[in-house]
Amino acid sequence: MVNSRTNAPSGQTAKDELDFRKLFECSYAGVTLLDKDLQVIYRSPSAERITGWNTMEIKKQAPESLIHPDDRSSFAQLVADALAKPGKAITETFRAKHHHGHYIWLKCTFNNLLSEPGIGAIVVSFAEDPQGMDVRDQQMFEQVRLLIDRAPDIISIMGTDRYFKKVNPAMTKLLGFTEEELLAMPLDLLVHPDDLAASQARTKAFIQGGDQTMYFENRFVSKSGKGIWLSWTVTRSAEEGIMFCVGKNISDKKEMEILLNKVNALARIGGWEVDLINGTAYWSPITKEIYEVPETFIPSADNWLSFYREGHDRNFIGRKMADVIATGRPCDIEVEMLTARGNIRWVRAIAEAEFVDGQCARVYGSFQDIDSRKKAELAAVAALQERDKILESIGDGFFAVDHDWIVTYWNVAAERVIGMSREEMLGEYFWDKYPEAIELEFYRQYKKAMETGKAVHFEDYYPQMDSWFSVSAYPSENGLSVFFRDVTQGKRATQALAESEKRYSDLFQLSPQPMFVYEMSTLRYLDVNLAAVEQYGYSRDEFLSMTILDIRPPEDIPLVQKTVNEQWNEPKVKLEGIFQHRKKNGEVIRVDIHSNIIIYHGVQCKVVLAHDVTERVRYVEAIEIQNEKLREISWMQSHVIRAPLSRIMGLLPLLTADDPEQQQIHDFLISSANDLDETIRNITNVTKVVPFKHND
Repeated sequence: MVNSRTNAPSGQTAKDELDFRKLFECSYAGVTLLDKDLQVIYRSPSAERITGWNTMEIKKQAPESLIHPDDRSSFAQLVADALAKPGKAITETFRAKHHHGHYIWLKCTFNNLLSEPGIGAIVVSFAEDPQGMDVRDQQMFEQVRLLIDRAPDIISIMGTDRYFKKVNPAMTKLLGFTEEELLAMPLDLLVHPDDLAASQARTKAFIQGGDQTMYFENRFVSKSGKGIWLSWTVTRSAEEGIMFCVGKNISDKKEMEILLNKVNALARIGGWEVDLINGTAYWSPITKEIYEVPETFIPSADNWLSFYREGHDRNFIGRKMADVIATGRPCDIEVEMLTARGNIRWVRAIAEAEFVDGQCARVYGSFQDIDSRKKAELAAVAALQERDKILESIGDGFFAVDHDWIVTYWNVAAERVIGMSREEMLGEYFWDKYPEAIELEFYRQYKKAMETGKAVHFEDYYPQMDSWFSVSAYPSENGLSVFFRDVTQGKRATQALAESEKRYSDLFQLSPQPMFVYEMSTLRYLDVNLAAVEQYGYSRDEFLSMTILDIRPPEDIPLVQKTVNEQWNEPKVKLEGIFQHRKKNGEVIRVDIHSNIIIYHGVQCKVVLAHDVTERVRYVEAIEIQNEKLREISWMQSHVIRAPLSRIMGLLPLLTADDPEQQQIHDFLISSANDLDETIRNITNVTKVVPFKHND
């Protein structure tokens, strides 16, 4: 075959065509080769990039259908001129339809390669030309481009094939991929595996449904492997198969939500809401757990009251809620409830109201399980009424004031911690001794307890001593009883630990309370502090070769294993509790445990703080023993001593009043009996214990 223009051999023609094809493929401008009927013979990669149409798609389109209606006549004239003038380049600017459906300005150069008029092929080279727009269009084009490129949020175009067609710099920066990588990746490789099934189903439903816009949240995985939470607003384009997507990084918000949920779970706090307009109600999962109802339980606007026992409790909480609805005043109460399983449990209920046009439309709040704390609090209040000798045996500082704030008791530990002697404090007005504390939390909390009759628990800093104190204040009919202890070392250690993980090891070791870290899967100790070594008698190396079962009495081990298994399957942090531990020397002590889940060297562990409360437990037991002794005394004076007295009194009528000697004996016995009876009464008054029926 011979080329008609060059008479060159056909092999040379093939080589020329190959050279031209390489030239076209390397060109940044789009190149399209048309025959005289305007049918596409060849299109370069840049032509596909600029217009979005590939060669197979463009061949199926009528040429004039791709030209803006206002430019079609000038385009037809341009083609006619190019066919009529072989070898002459003709340049014109017009609008062409992009594959996505919008029109773009193209600056095109037409050139008829053959010399005979009306016969040959036309080479069209073109590039996007914003200059073809009028001034207003150019400004709008530039503003939109800057808006998309500089937007802090993701702006993208995605096809129904789940491939991105266009992404902005914010998306590449956030995910760490280049634009080319993102356009070449299916969405399935970007979505977090745990969210993939929901993402696929959501896209399918959106394409098939009638909604034009949808909002959702899911996780993407960045190039570094980090999970990123994104909120998406997706709008369907008028052009079929295209979706406009705007994404926002909400990782910080999500992490805070997750943290809040964890805190609520740890504190056993659940939420609730009652819509008074629609008559509907909502209970969070933790609220349902507190009430011990199944997850499928559907609360209503009025069935919650049945969980409180008839009488005082139900009337009390009913009045409080009614007051919130009527006045809008929030309430914060503690009350006993009866769960769905018949268990009596102390809860703290907080309620607030929302009004619309002067009418209560919604009541909402929280429930907290305070059963353990409340029962311990009530037991502590009762214990405070016992003898001074027992109060002196406890390690915590203790003092009591009456309703006029006059100090009525000040124990040895209070002398040691505060540095004020008993003689200096007894009978004195408390706030005269500590006027600087009136501006601190101490005053506000003590006053609150005194006025409300409810116990308070708090921590506060006392500048004059540069110390932190943990305080529990219990009101009673006699005034206020206060336990306190210096927690400065622990507080500073906790604060420093929160400020810097870098100092964790030193703070851990310097804690005055025994602390452990153990692996949850094996129960093996991974770390212990010096206080634990001193308290329990094991060396550090011995501890690290042991598990938490090794310091528990044998009878407690089955319960420990059961608890660990339950927490492993449904991890919930046990904040506090009193348990038995065994020292190396075999001594069994009672410890108040506080624990939390942490990640230690990449392993899920628990960090445990153990406070020895053996002395306090013994103190409570001593109170019980003393009460029993006092009851025995009461029984003795009522039954053992009074019985002989009664028998003596029964013999008096046998004496003859006429006989002077018998009359003298009679009078002597009456006097002695009265003295003995008075002694018994004095014993009763001193012990202040009501006699009870003895079992013997």
